[in-house]
Amino acid sequence: MKASALNDFYSTNIFSIYPVAKHICTLNIDTRLKAGDVTLVGDIQYVNIGDTEKNFYSFATKYCSHHNQLDYPIYDSYVDEVLRYFRNRDGFSDFPDGDLKEYIKFKRILINFRAFYGLDKYNLKQIDQYLCLLGKDYFLKPMERKLGGQIVMKIHYFQRYHAKENVATANTMLLLSRLYSYSPDKFFRFLKSEFFSDSFEPEIVFNLQEKSTESIPDATITQESFKIVVETKMSDWFYSDQLLRHLKSFGDEKYKVIITLAPELMAPEKKKNSRTN
Repeated sequence: MKASALNDFYSTNIFSIYPVAKHICTLNIDTRLKAGDVTLVGDIQYVNIGDTEKNFYSFATKYCSHHNQLDYPIYDSYVDEVLRYFRNRDGFSDFPDGDLKEYIKFKRILINFRAFYGLDKYNLKQIDQYLCLLGKDYFLKPMERKLGGQIVMKIHYFQRYHAKENVATANTMLLLSRLYSYSPDKFFRFLKSEFFSDSFEPEIVFNLQEKSTESIPDATITQESFKIVVETKMSDWFYSDQLLRHLKSFGDEKYKVIITLAPELMAPEKKKNSRTN
């Protein structure tokens, strides 16, 4: 019954659960679970169904964790994705991908992750839950969306660019998107202070009995249109022709702004020429 309930709860897609439950019953699991014996996962995960040996690795980690959460962190694809991402980004470990599918090594990798990021006050269950939720939040969502027949990359915490200009742009846009999520008011005040005039009022306005040309509707909800175009360079290598072509990105928005991102300020003469053109 436990195996069936866990299979349904976690959607581990074991379509013949009885042989798995029967296999678990043949093992001396109670003492080993209590002792946190990590080799038990390997004993549970391999099950013969008919003439085929099946590998139910993720299910085995979940079964053991259900009985002893502190000693048995759960493996799933989201945790796998996040651990590989931080390995590649920060080098907290140098494990090959296959080690995540070997439970003893997987648990050691989690312990190394916790130590590297100074998270020792959290137990492995809490670390495991955090990684799983983080993976679901970012890797479950599609990285791309279609806009006007073209593929457009979405803002994503786990951006996968390699070119430095793209990485810098993605990180800047992520920061701004997080600011907006935290406080739309602070986000718009930042835009207004840095890029727009005092007349810029981009926030949604709710009005009652607003008179129009030929009628007075009971209420209106409006927002002034604006568009910001961003161009990033890793030096002051902006050139007017490209910036002028970016102007074609604008439509009939009321407010139109081009932002240039670079580690150094644009040369005054180049800025003057761009404004003149």
